Amino acid sequence: MNKLLSLFLFLFATLPLSAQHVHSVVGFPSAEPGYSLGVSACYAGQIGDYLVMAGGCNFPETGKPKKYYAGVYAARIDRETLQWRLVGFLPEPAAYGATVASGDSLLFIGGNNNDHSLASVYSVRLNAAGTGIALNRLADLSATADNMAVALAGTDVFVVGGNQNGKPSANVLRYQLDSNVTNQGAN
Repeated sequence: MNKLLSLFLFLFATLPLSAQHVHSVVGFPSAEPGYSLGVSACYAGQIGDYLVMAGGCNFPETGKPKKYYAGVYAARIDRETLQWRLVGFLPEPAAYGATVASGDSLLFIGGNNNDHSLASVYSVRLNAAGTGIALNRLADLSATADNMAVALAGTDVFVVGGNQNGKPSANVLRYQLDSNVTNQGAN
């Protein structure tokens, strides 16, 4: 009983140290018609002092097809109100891809839109003023990929599961940034 009480007191005492405080931040991009309604499945990450988001999709008009977006937006994250700026465009509207930070850039990987799934990998850098981007296409993945997870380990990006080549998959792709090569792991 003493051990149980000690454990309870220990956990109770450390709870405030590990609790996170979450609060709303105001502001959402609105440069593209329909975007301000909110989007799902966008690419997003942090570059320096900026939150960057791109693409995504929604249903801005009842009874109409899903709309995909191509805008790339940036907002300084040191304010309670995010002031979004349209800083560039993806080569095509896209959503359902994945983002991973790599150095001073974000990698936008895979995704899809109303027309097809994507195997593309883009490196996105934001200029120092936060007013524009450099978008560089890297080598494609060896398969199209959407609705997947990604993780960066050193210079390797692991693309895990999701849909690959249009089918649900348990495959893991290893994308080597230093050589722009994709290897498929065995299951």
